Amino acid sequence: KQDSNAEVFSEEQLSNDLAQFLSNPSLKAALADGSLDLTSYSSTVEDELADLEAQCIEAYRDKTTEIASLCKDLDHCDSILLGLQEMLLGFQADLGGLSGDIRQLQETSKRLGVQLHNRKAAALGMREFLGRIVLSPHLCNTISKGPINSQFQQAIKELTHLYNDTHCKSPQDWACGKAPADTVAGQEMQSHIKQLRLVAVSRIREYFFQQMVLLRKPQTNIRILQSHGLLHYADLYDFLLQASPDVAKELFRTYTQSMSKTLYALFRTYQAQLIQLDATKYAATRQDVLAVEDAYLRDSITTKAKKRVDVFTLGSRASVLNNTHDPPVVAHVAMSEHKTFPYEQLLKSCLQHLVDAVTNEHVVCRQFFKRDAFQT
Repeated sequence: KQDSNAEVFSEEQLSNDLAQFLSNPSLKAALADGSLDLTSYSSTVEDELADLEAQCIEAYRDKTTEIASLCKDLDHCDSILLGLQEMLLGFQADLGGLSGDIRQLQETSKRLGVQLHNRKAAALGMREFLGRIVLSPHLCNTISKGPINSQFQQAIKELTHLYNDTHCKSPQDWACGKAPADTVAGQEMQSHIKQLRLVAVSRIREYFFQQMVLLRKPQTNIRILQSHGLLHYADLYDFLLQASPDVAKELFRTYTQSMSKTLYALFRTYQAQLIQLDATKYAATRQDVLAVEDAYLRDSITTKAKKRVDVFTLGSRASVLNNTHDPPVVAHVAMSEHKTFPYEQLLKSCLQHLVDAVTNEHVVCRQFFKRDAFQT
């Protein structure tokens, strides 16, 4: 098979050489007219080739030193290239090792990234879990030693949330799908939260009973005390209803008793002051009758009859019915100005104050105690 390929190659080469030979116009013309002797031309060509060979050999001999130097340079270059090749092969091996190290570092980095993500997720979950069940020192100090103010009220709300979370028996997402009451941390914190609730109940009870004492003091502005001392802290009473219903009931009883005595004393004083403002100079007695005596009828034109005063005369007292929206009488101001009023207007003032007081107490009881004042 190799011989056939060599034969095909030599024939193709021969054809190419003939085609190139015939492309010369002078040679083509000489072949055409038969003036070219191929034998002599072949010998001439061989002589020229031998002469060129001899010249080449002579030139090679003349350049022997340079050729030898060139050979040395080539050998030196070969050695350098060989060293470079070995160095590059070493670099390639090192790069192969580095690529392996890089892949290993990438895998390690990916693994560490997953671990970091898991730890952050666990830290967030743990922070949320602990935030829902652990008592902070600030919260304990605010409830145990802090004054009764808005911060104390906010601390009580946080304590209520902690109590509800630690006693929750249903699975929660923030507790990793478990019931917080069944966890070790939740069970451990329940006792501490109960103790803090007892402290909170004691302090709230003491505060509200102090307000009850102030309600019984004379010359106390009851409505301001109810607004700022009770209604402002209605959330604390809601906490008592949940944490200690007995204390809440005791507080309600104390409030009703205190307000009953206070309102009774106020209205008793107010009524006594109103009596002093009665414009009626002649009160009817058992001797006064509705009918007119015969003596007055017979002596109707006498001075005695003209001076008679009828205690049952209505006079201008009916005008009170036309002024239904007038404010009630302020007793101490009217006494200082030496004013007097019809008995009907004084009664109306007393009833207005009574209605206002009952309405106010109803609103306070509904907003603060979440019940009616007369509810048993």
